[in-house]
Amino acid sequence: MWGQIITVLFVFAFITQGVYIILFLWFRPTAKIITPLNSQPKDPQPVSIILCARNAEANLINFLPQILEQNYLDTLGQRLYEVIVVDDNSTDNSHTWLLDLKGKYPHLKVTSLAQGHQGKKQALAAAASIAENEILL
Repeated sequence: MWGQIITVLFVFAFITQGVYIILFLWFRPTAKIITPLNSQPKDPQPVSIILCARNAEANLINFLPQILEQNYLDTLGQRLYEVIVVDDNSTDNSHTWLLDLKGKYPHLKVTSLAQGHQGKKQALAAAASIAENEILL
Protein backbone atom coordinates (compact mmCIF):
# COMPACT_ATOMS: atom_id res chain seq x y z
CA MET A 1 0.00 0.00 0.00
CA TRP A 2 2.79 2.46 0.87
CA GLY A 3 4.44 1.61 -2.39
CA GLN A 4 1.35 2.64 -4.33
CA ILE A 5 1.05 5.96 -2.43
CA ILE A 6 4.69 6.80 -3.09
CA THR A 7 4.27 5.90 -6.78
CA VAL A 8 1.20 8.14 -7.09
CA LEU A 9 3.05 11.04 -5.38
CA PHE A 10 6.05 10.52 -7.66
CA VAL A 11 3.86 10.53 -10.79
CA PHE A 12 2.00 13.65 -9.55
CA ALA A 13 5.31 15.47 -8.92
CA PHE A 14 6.62 14.41 -12.34
CA ILE A 15 3.49 15.69 -14.13
CA THR A 16 3.57 18.96 -12.15
CA GLN A 17 7.18 19.59 -13.13
CA GLY A 18 6.38 18.77 -16.77
CA VAL A 19 3.50 21.25 -16.82
CA TYR A 20 5.73 23.89 -15.21
CA ILE A 21 8.46 23.36 -17.82
CA ILE A 22 6.00 23.55 -20.70
CA LEU A 23 4.11 26.63 -19.49
CA PHE A 24 6.85 28.74 -17.93
CA LEU A 25 10.04 27.83 -19.75
CA TRP A 26 9.06 26.93 -23.30
CA PHE A 27 6.34 29.54 -23.78
CA ARG A 28 7.91 32.44 -21.95
CA PRO A 29 7.82 35.81 -23.74
CA THR A 30 10.93 36.81 -25.59
CA ALA A 31 13.26 39.25 -23.88
CA LYS A 32 12.94 42.91 -24.75
CA ILE A 33 15.72 44.11 -26.99
CA ILE A 34 17.75 46.78 -25.26
CA THR A 35 19.20 49.48 -27.49
CA PRO A 36 22.86 50.36 -27.00
CA LEU A 37 23.63 53.54 -25.07
CA ASN A 38 25.22 55.21 -28.08
CA SER A 39 22.17 54.78 -30.36
CA GLN A 40 19.42 57.34 -30.79
CA PRO A 41 15.81 56.39 -30.01
CA LYS A 42 13.43 56.30 -32.99
CA ASP A 43 11.29 59.16 -31.69
CA PRO A 44 13.46 61.24 -29.32
CA GLN A 45 11.63 63.49 -26.87
CA PRO A 46 13.01 66.80 -25.56
CA VAL A 47 14.13 66.63 -21.94
CA SER A 48 15.29 68.98 -19.20
CA ILE A 49 18.17 67.74 -17.06
CA ILE A 50 18.10 69.22 -13.54
CA LEU A 51 21.14 69.37 -11.25
CA CYS A 52 21.06 70.79 -7.75
CA ALA A 53 24.49 71.80 -6.50
CA ARG A 54 25.73 73.12 -3.17
CA ASN A 55 29.47 73.69 -2.88
CA ALA A 56 30.03 71.21 -5.72
CA GLU A 57 32.50 73.18 -7.82
CA ALA A 58 34.89 70.24 -8.24
CA ASN A 59 32.11 67.87 -9.33
CA LEU A 60 30.64 70.44 -11.69
CA ILE A 61 34.05 71.06 -13.29
CA ASN A 62 34.62 67.32 -13.73
CA PHE A 63 31.18 66.19 -14.93
CA LEU A 64 29.05 69.08 -16.22
CA PRO A 65 30.96 69.54 -19.53
CA GLN A 66 30.38 65.86 -20.32
CA ILE A 67 26.64 66.32 -19.78
CA LEU A 68 26.55 69.50 -21.85
CA GLU A 69 28.36 67.90 -24.80
CA GLN A 70 25.97 64.96 -25.27
CA ASN A 71 24.69 64.28 -28.80
CA TYR A 72 20.95 64.01 -28.21
CA LEU A 73 19.62 65.56 -31.40
CA ASP A 74 16.45 65.55 -33.48
CA THR A 75 16.35 64.70 -37.17
CA LEU A 76 17.30 68.29 -38.06
CA GLY A 77 20.37 68.25 -35.82
CA GLN A 78 18.85 70.48 -33.13
CA ARG A 79 19.65 69.74 -29.49
CA LEU A 80 16.75 68.09 -27.67
CA TYR A 81 17.81 68.82 -24.12
CA GLU A 82 18.55 71.63 -21.75
CA VAL A 83 20.57 71.49 -18.55
CA ILE A 84 19.34 73.45 -15.54
CA VAL A 85 21.74 73.86 -12.62
CA VAL A 86 20.36 75.22 -9.36
CA ASP A 87 23.04 76.82 -7.19
CA ASP A 88 21.84 75.97 -3.70
CA ASN A 89 23.56 78.79 -1.73
CA SER A 90 27.10 77.65 -2.50
CA THR A 91 29.96 79.34 -0.70
CA ASP A 92 32.60 78.20 -3.19
CA ASN A 93 33.06 79.53 -6.74
CA SER A 94 30.36 77.29 -8.25
CA HIS A 95 28.08 80.14 -9.30
CA THR A 96 30.86 82.15 -10.96
CA TRP A 97 32.12 79.09 -12.82
CA LEU A 98 28.58 78.23 -13.95
CA LEU A 99 28.04 81.74 -15.31
CA ASP A 100 31.30 81.50 -17.27
CA LEU A 101 30.25 78.11 -18.65
CA LYS A 102 26.83 79.48 -19.62
CA GLY A 103 28.49 81.66 -22.27
CA LYS A 104 29.94 78.59 -23.96
CA TYR A 105 26.79 76.43 -23.80
CA PRO A 106 23.53 78.17 -24.73
CA HIS A 107 21.44 75.20 -23.53
CA LEU A 108 22.71 75.67 -19.95
CA LYS A 109 20.46 77.53 -17.54
CA VAL A 110 21.72 78.64 -14.15
CA THR A 111 19.54 79.75 -11.26
CA SER A 112 20.23 80.42 -7.59
CA LEU A 113 18.14 80.02 -4.47
CA ALA A 114 17.68 82.83 -2.02
CA GLN A 115 18.92 82.54 1.54
CA GLY A 116 16.67 80.62 3.92
CA HIS A 117 15.35 78.07 1.46
CA GLN A 118 13.75 74.82 2.60
CA GLY A 119 16.10 72.22 1.07
CA LYS A 120 16.43 70.22 -2.10
CA LYS A 121 12.68 70.10 -2.72
CA GLN A 122 12.61 73.86 -3.22
CA ALA A 123 15.65 73.69 -5.50
CA LEU A 124 13.95 71.07 -7.68
CA ALA A 125 10.75 73.12 -7.76
CA ALA A 126 12.69 76.21 -8.86
CA ALA A 127 14.32 74.27 -11.68
CA ALA A 128 11.03 72.69 -12.76
CA SER A 129 9.42 76.12 -12.96
CA ILE A 130 11.94 77.33 -15.58
CA ALA A 131 12.17 74.05 -17.50
CA GLU A 132 10.96 74.28 -21.09
CA ASN A 133 10.39 70.55 -21.58
CA GLU A 134 7.82 68.22 -20.06
CA ILE A 135 10.23 65.39 -19.31
CA LEU A 136 12.45 66.22 -16.33
CA LEU A 137 15.54 64.19 -15.49
